[in-house]
Amino acid sequence: LNGRVSLDTYNNTGSTGSIIQGRKARGTATSPSAAQADDSLALIGGDGYGTTGFHNSSTGAFVVRAENTHTDSSAPTYLSFFTTPSGTTTPQERGRITSTGNLGVGVATSAFDSNNPERLLVSSTTINVIGGYGNVNNYAQINVQNLFTTGTSVSSDIVATANNGTETINYIDVGINGSGFTGAIGVGNDAYLYSTGRVYRDWE
Repeated sequence: LNGRVSLDTYNNTGSTGSIIQGRKARGTATSPSAAQADDSLALIGGDGYGTTGFHNSSTGAFVVRAENTHTDSSAPTYLSFFTTPSGTTTPQERGRITSTGNLGVGVATSAFDSNNPERLLVSSTTINVIGGYGNVNNYAQINVQNLFTTGTSVSSDIVATANNGTETINYIDVGINGSGFTGAIGVGNDAYLYSTGRVYRDWE
């Protein structure tokens, strides 16, 4: 037998379709209170039959959680994605989209940089963190472009950092200055290879 839930909507409004919504309040039905940080608001999950029965909870799931305490004017949420590896029945969080749209893959929210949180943050236990492959009779590229147009410190950069490196030490940077750049590393549109105070090459 196949189980299925179908929701049909008929209207002439393009933005309104069928809706599945989970809602959560602290307290009781007669005296509800605000959802708190990390409260699960809704979950869609799945589980497969094991040797003798189903498991106690979903072994793969998509969860909507409160990111902070909710009010009538502020209700930040984040999305978590869970899978279960072989050899266990305990699901692990594999991905998260924060309330600001930052995406973490294989990381916890605490791993995001507190001052400049990454738009995409990837953690891996293999040597290949991110791979990109092309099969074209042309160049294949990873493109980084800073589109800010009026600043004098604008550049586009790819940086590799040592395990004891920071924003200021023990890193190497290949980059190109923006058109209006004025500073220590060349002028506008100069390309460079830079490492902790040393310019190895500066192309004009």
